[in-house]
Amino acid sequence: MLTDPRKDSESSTYSHEQVVNYLKYLNNEAIVIHRLNECDERKGTEGLNKYFVEANKCADQNVFVSSWLMNIYENEGIKNNNNLVIMSGPFTGPPNPMTISEKIYLPDTDKIDLDLDKLSIPRKHYQSYYRTKSANKEMMESKQGLRSFIRAYYHYKSADWLNNKPFELSSWSSEELSKMPTYYIMNKNMNMAE
Repeated sequence: MLTDPRKDSESSTYSHEQVVNYLKYLNNEAIVIHRLNECDERKGTEGLNKYFVEANKCADQNVFVSSWLMNIYENEGIKNNNNLVIMSGPFTGPPNPMTISEKIYLPDTDKIDLDLDKLSIPRKHYQSYYRTKSANKEMMESKQGLRSFIRAYYHYKSADWLNNKPFELSSWSSEELSKMPTYYIMNKNMNMAE
């Protein structure tokens, strides 16, 4: 699983160079899934898209977090019949950096966390958790081991888990969001591997 090929990224599991070496020296039959969640347009940067396109050359399957993001990368050159979009959270479109001051910008997920914290069972949005410094280590070094954690994580999110019954929320409120499974709206004092 190639989540972020940048070696200095907190969310990086393996760089694309490590994946290529694994394929070359250990297991050339491994399937490589590249999860794409970032782009220059969203971050207001330059060069990230080009870097991800280059890193993507080792991937067999691409998973995008939005069709908007998939369109960007398809236009950048990632052409793969195995592109897939997983809509794992609400997406209202790309941010407009021209209307947001860096000093006052607070992501919607951080804003809603303030209300989620006030619930009888305090909760937090999974994206807020993934931005913490401890998230990568807590998952990579989970007590059940990374393989078991990833297997359970994707099973829990899949249609194979009988309690997974998607429904439409009536609003972006802490009360409504708290109805979602804990892989999206987590218990506040727990990490994803717990």
